[in-house]
Amino acid sequence: IGNNLSGASELYGDKELPVSSKKYRIDVGRGGKNAVLYLNDIEKDPEYRSWPSSLQEMLMRSQYGGAPTVRRNLFTLLVVMDPASGVAQPSLSVAAQLMNSQVPLRIGVLIVNENDVANGLASPHPSWNDGQRRFHARDSSLILRFLAKEFGGLTSFSCLVQMSHMSDTDITVSEYIDKHVAFLNEMGVVQGMGVRYNLEAIVKSGKIDSVTKRIDITYEQAVSFASDKLIAPGMSFFNGLPLPDASDRESFGAAVNEIFSYEQQNIMELVVKGIISDGPKSVYAAVLRKGDNLFKQFHPLLRESEGVYFALDSSELDSDVDSLLVPSSPSISLEEVRALYLIEAFVDFESTEGVGAAIALMDINISPPEAWYESKTAVASKISPSGPVESPGGLAMFNILRSVSQFNASDVKAALLSLLPGNFDSTSDVAAVINQLEQVDKEVRQKLIDVVSAEHTKVSPSPRPEKNFYIA
Repeated sequence: IGNNLSGASELYGDKELPVSSKKYRIDVGRGGKNAVLYLNDIEKDPEYRSWPSSLQEMLMRSQYGGAPTVRRNLFTLLVVMDPASGVAQPSLSVAAQLMNSQVPLRIGVLIVNENDVANGLASPHPSWNDGQRRFHARDSSLILRFLAKEFGGLTSFSCLVQMSHMSDTDITVSEYIDKHVAFLNEMGVVQGMGVRYNLEAIVKSGKIDSVTKRIDITYEQAVSFASDKLIAPGMSFFNGLPLPDASDRESFGAAVNEIFSYEQQNIMELVVKGIISDGPKSVYAAVLRKGDNLFKQFHPLLRESEGVYFALDSSELDSDVDSLLVPSSPSISLEEVRALYLIEAFVDFESTEGVGAAIALMDINISPPEAWYESKTAVASKISPSGPVESPGGLAMFNILRSVSQFNASDVKAALLSLLPGNFDSTSDVAAVINQLEQVDKEVRQKLIDVVSAEHTKVSPSPRPEKNFYIA
């Protein structure tokens, strides 16, 4: 809001789409060493040895409708999941379909528990408890890494897909291991129950490497990476492009097709421009470096399918700090606050609904969530008129809120409630009502009366899109 937005106040129209409706990427390609388990590598794995290595060949074949098959990691899919949560992850099915179509897709998985990510700290390695405890994301991570190391990433991927189809995830860790052993036997990867001893041993000890016998800390690194990037189980990223929420399977499939088509075209353009070449440089790094809006972290506001933006000319912005109300906190003083997050209410001062909207914001300031102050960030509020103000009651409200920093939120709320009827013939009538507010200290009442009695004229802001709304 300010000089970078020109013109009169208006709804965000055809001039430029908000960021949330454009393609954007999250930089999940850097900082995840050891945290992300990559299950295949198109450029190195022997399974892809027969694939053509020339990008120009791939380009020509794609122009005639063929798959972009080439021995390069053109596409990277990162799936963030917790197999113990029971939440479906359809991105795994997408990965299987693309691989079957010989699309050069590298698959990475980040196995984390949602609570661990939210806390920014991996929960301790759980005790074995005779295998009767419920299985945890850490167990899944250990098992997948062992299977990838012993039998190859694609075997590990097949097990992951199979386990994601479990109808009941409320099972013990021993039962979870049994399911892996049964599936490995079914695939013909192993025979008998010998591998069960290995899986049980690594889950018990947290050690994958039987030679060095070091405790595996990749789960801790995974939680740290997810926490740093603000990503959580259920999310997935295609070359850094977030795939949509999978709650609606039909729209999910259509959106994935659109993203894949978009990114395939983007890759082709980078090849034509020479940004991606047959050399050894990472395609993933080039895509992230030359791609669309790149964010270091994910933020929920980025996922909004539609954004409604309200542009204010800088000349309309009241820079007077007296109009800002910042709630206090017993745990942090305002001198320690490093940043203010502003919520501004535009309300109709001449209606009961508008005054009610203002009071609703005052209630938040009276009892602010303590979480607002955890990172030395506080929330400031400002209440402004959305339309003309000319009645004595409306002008009194305007004057109080213009000087709101002089009062505490409870006293301001009491004053606004007293103005709700709005049928005042003069400023003197308003002052008389405020003077009867027994719950407000006498000195504060006099201060409020002085504020509402100040000389004022009709307030005429430029037109707003709604009578009552908030912006942040």
